[in-house]
Amino acid sequence: MTGHIQRRVSPLTGAVSYRVRVYVGKREGGHGWVSGGTYRRLKAEAEPALEALLKRLREDDAPSATDETVAELLERWLRDAVRPDKRPNTIRSHEKAIALHIAPQLGEIRATELTPADVATWQAARIAAGAAPKSVRNYRGTLHACYAWALTLGLVTANPVSPVPAPRLPEGRVDPPSLADARRYIDALAGTRLWPALMLGALTGMRRGEVLALRWKDVNLVKGTVRVTRNLTGRNKATLAFGPPKTAAGRRAIALPAAAVAMLTTLAAEHRAAGTWAPEALICCGRRGQPIVPDRLTSELHRRIRRRGLAPFHFHALRHMVATEMLRGGVPMRVVADHLGHSHVSTTLGTYGHVTEADERAAAERLEGAWKEAGGQTRDQTATDQPAVDDLAAKRARKQA
Repeated sequence: MTGHIQRRVSPLTGAVSYRVRVYVGKREGGHGWVSGGTYRRLKAEAEPALEALLKRLREDDAPSATDETVAELLERWLRDAVRPDKRPNTIRSHEKAIALHIAPQLGEIRATELTPADVATWQAARIAAGAAPKSVRNYRGTLHACYAWALTLGLVTANPVSPVPAPRLPEGRVDPPSLADARRYIDALAGTRLWPALMLGALTGMRRGEVLALRWKDVNLVKGTVRVTRNLTGRNKATLAFGPPKTAAGRRAIALPAAAVAMLTTLAAEHRAAGTWAPEALICCGRRGQPIVPDRLTSELHRRIRRRGLAPFHFHALRHMVATEMLRGGVPMRVVADHLGHSHVSTTLGTYGHVTEADERAAAERLEGAWKEAGGQTRDQTATDQPAVDDLAAKRARKQA
């Protein structure tokens, strides 16, 4: 509900007046505007009338506070706000946080009686139970989003999550895998259905869902390019859920390295021999052309590398590796952001501009070299610079005199 003071000038007399108006929407066939009167002297006279009109209209429209519990409010939020608009993975994340970490501890409290102290105690209890601070921040985000939605509808009068600081994340460095490490993992999984997806992730930096949604018609092996037009987000009940890329800039064309072109050429020949090749067919799939669900890829990847005695490895680490190698190679930041499908360069710099131990050591060595070069300057050379300073001091003294 918004309002303003309209300045009006009479076309006949030139007299100035100020009319108070509030837009309330076209309710029950109304005109959408409510007038608070016209004032013919000063605009300052109309301002108290505008505030009084807004207050009266808000009190008339204010819904009564809910008598639901926190668990009931969360379920209502899931039904009305989350499930109609959010992605399947987001819905599952909220449902899991509510069922396992919010409702068992806070669900029986009346939604309007939940206090910041309750939220702070709940956060501390989750961390004491062994939950990682990052996970608790995610649970807190679910509760905060629910109360923010309820606040806009007038179901609650305050958001008790906002005053409570989120758990601090432990400081630490995220070192992406090296090219040699990635090559070792990919070679260990050669011959499995995961191998093409890992190769594309390591050679292009595409997201997991983008790789699994690629079709043969998206690839131009002659030009050596691939078009990213959709994203596989997971299962929605019994069917797979395909959608647009994660960001607006995610719809992009990527130049493929020669190794990726060679791999896709060989893979296309294998699919044609097996009778599973088609323009609409998926590139990364099972033996019979069946798609790979993103969560299944992650679980299968972890299981296979654990059997081979390798350290834990995540598909998204390949994206970090590609971004870091491009930045180290001197590729402009804007080019890297476009390649990764980022809408803002700050995302690329803040998320993928890693500072590794090797980078810090190289910076220290460069500083050491500059320090040694500066040490080559003799005291006689330094002394030659002193008269210029003394002359300047003398000129200032003469000027003050």
